[in-house]
Amino acid sequence: MFNAAALAELATGFEQGPVVTDATNRASFVSRQQLLAEAVRLLDLAAQELATTAPSAEFTTQVTGTSFNLPNTVQAYRGRINLMAGNYAAALAAANLVSLTVRSAFTYNSLNPNPIYQAVTVTRNFAPRGNFGLPAGFVEATDRRRAFYLTGPRITSGTDSLRTLGGFFTSLTSEIPATYLMRCA
Repeated sequence: MFNAAALAELATGFEQGPVVTDATNRASFVSRQQLLAEAVRLLDLAAQELATTAPSAEFTTQVTGTSFNLPNTVQAYRGRINLMAGNYAAALAAANLVSLTVRSAFTYNSLNPNPIYQAVTVTRNFAPRGNFGLPAGFVEATDRRRAFYLTGPRITSGTDSLRTLGGFFTSLTSEIPATYLMRCA
């Protein structure tokens, strides 16, 4: 699932990317469509494996946690990536397998903190810009994502308007929905 999500994310930002590397660690680049096709292939394999072998209690406890439903998340990712690849029938079929009553989230605690909160608020390696760093003309006034993700006082530093984070990044223990990480659809 993570490999497929990484390939799909790569396909959203670049026209080509590596699927594998050779023995000398050289990347062979393929087209965006090939990246998406490989992501779909990996998710199809994951869905088949999960249909025949449910995750064990140990796997759920030690790897995914109780707030993460792997089979449902794989189907959601299949729907999104098939949609990106233009496989509309497969996207619809996968989306119809997703239970809307099940929620998957990456959970955090003080020993395993929310990485975005940690990087922005605790270590202060990044300061979010008022319009996500975009010129005002590129951001629609009715776009509610700004109010969700950017909160707190505005701090002006030169020409930048800096904000604090909201949304899924308000504390060390804030959960991040699994579908947030697969936001490319």
